Amino acid sequence: MVSTSILLCLLGSFFLYSTSTKMRSVNVEFQGISQSQNRLRKLAGLLLLLSSYIVLGIYAGFGAAIAYFLLILTFAISMVVLLYPLKVLTKFNLLIILFVSLAIEFLV
Repeated sequence: MVSTSILLCLLGSFFLYSTSTKMRSVNVEFQGISQSQNRLRKLAGLLLLLSSYIVLGIYAGFGAAIAYFLLILTFAISMVVLLYPLKVLTKFNLLIILFVSLAIEFLV
């Protein structure tokens, strides 16, 4: 549950980060995004963040989930802002992180 919530929060913050105007001017990958795709990415990012909070609310209770979600959100945004421009954060690396964290969560 926690690993899923962290991944949803990380993807949601990545979608919101990719819609910023600074990111579109720096990265070639995001220059071809139209305005309607930009709105869709923002909506998808917000829905992913909301679903992350709901998963945490089911897991830990909605009162404790507020603090837990803010902690995870701070971590996720920091990692996206720091690691994506360095090309460390890729889809393959996210997949590896997901599988390792799920294995640790369910096997320990």
